[in-house]
Amino acid sequence: MQRIEIWLCHHDDARDRRLAILMRALRRANVAVHLRTIRPKHAGTAARSPDNALCWQRRDDVRARIRILAAGAVDVIGPWMSEGEALARSLRHARAVAVATPFARPRVRLGELEIDLMRREAWRLGRPLGLVQREFELLHCLALHPGRPQTREALLWSVWGVGFDPGTNVVQVHVSRLRAKLDRDFDWQMLRTMRGVGYALVARPRAPGAGHTGAAGTPILSGASRPAVVPGGHFAPDCLAPRRETRHAHAR
Repeated sequence: MQRIEIWLCHHDDARDRRLAILMRALRRANVAVHLRTIRPKHAGTAARSPDNALCWQRRDDVRARIRILAAGAVDVIGPWMSEGEALARSLRHARAVAVATPFARPRVRLGELEIDLMRREAWRLGRPLGLVQREFELLHCLALHPGRPQTREALLWSVWGVGFDPGTNVVQVHVSRLRAKLDRDFDWQMLRTMRGVGYALVARPRAPGAGHTGAAGTPILSGASRPAVVPGGHFAPDCLAPRRETRHAHAR
C-alpha cells in the first residue's frame, strides 16, 4: 500500500467530515494517509511549511494558499473543491511519492508479529493470520503504538473514518475477531483490553541474551521511514499521534 502525508493548516481540520471521505476513497485506491499539522502560529509561512507537501485547507483562502505554495508545498486541496478533484490531486501526489521511493517495501515488526504494509498481510511467528481489510488496518493502527491503549474513538476515526460515535459495537466486534486470529493457540496474549481506556498490543518480553530482533514493545519499520504523526487535535487518532507514556492497570 502506498502511503502519503497530508498536512493540515489547523489541527481542528482533522475533524472535517470531507477529509474523512477523501481518506476512505484513497484507502480504496490502496493509498494510506498519515496526517500532520503545521504549527498554527507558523501556518502558511516559509519557516514551517513542509517542502513538497500536500496540504489540506479547510477554508477557501486564496492569500493563505499562495503563501503555502510559495513556501514549498506541492499542492493545496480542501472541501471547497469537488471531491473528485481532491481525490485526483491526492492520487497524483501519491504517484509522485511512489516514483521517488520505488523500492520501499515497509514492514512493521513487533516481537513475534510481522506486518507487510505493501501486501497487507501479517504473520505471528511465521503463521499467516489471514486478516480481512478492517482487521488488518486495526492491527496496523495498534502495532504503531505498542503497549499504549488506543481509545474506541481514535480507532473509529483511523480505521473507519468516523469522527463521531455511531452508537454501535463495531470496534468491539472487530477487536474480538482480530484477537481470535492473532492470539489463538499462543500462551502470550498480544491484544489486550485496557479496561476503561481502550485496546493495546503488548509484545512478549524478550528473553535475556536473545538475538536482536527489535526490543520487545518496539515496532521496527523497515523499507521506509516511520509514518508521520498528528500533533494534537480532538479526534486525532492515537495511531497517528503518539501520546506520552502512562501507567495502565487491569489488562485482560
